[in-house]
Amino acid sequence: PSGVRIDEIADLREIAAEYEGFWERARGGYDVTIDRSPAFLRWRISENPHLSFRTWTVRRDGELLAVILGHRHKIGSASALYVDDIIVGRYDDAAFDVALRALETLDPEAESIVVMTLAVDTPLHRVLRRRLPWQARALDRFGAKLFD
Repeated sequence: PSGVRIDEIADLREIAAEYEGFWERARGGYDVTIDRSPAFLRWRISENPHLSFRTWTVRRDGELLAVILGHRHKIGSASALYVDDIIVGRYDDAAFDVALRALETLDPEAESIVVMTLAVDTPLHRVLRRRLPWQARALDRFGAKLFD
């Protein structure tokens, strides 16, 4: 998207003060959600002994719009980027739309990108359905059998 910049950072601590203010402002817009405070994310992401996570920032004109957390998953020779979290500054369709458009640029070597959500009727769910209509139709048709 125009004016949008996506950067990978080595660790969320690089933007700790900015992120703390970002999350404090954003969390009021979220309905029920997990803790995404700097301390929790340090434990969940930076200090996780089981997975090696990657972190990206999404900015427009220097303003932090979203933070995306993911990890590479390999099965044999196939690899996928699993998106573990998308933290947006505004909990609305427009913010998730910008973040989802950024996904295809995050890991060009990944053969697929996996985004999972259990919540329905949320901004993320709505944008996923609009951006991926074929997958949405398949899930509508086969979801009950797959996730019974």
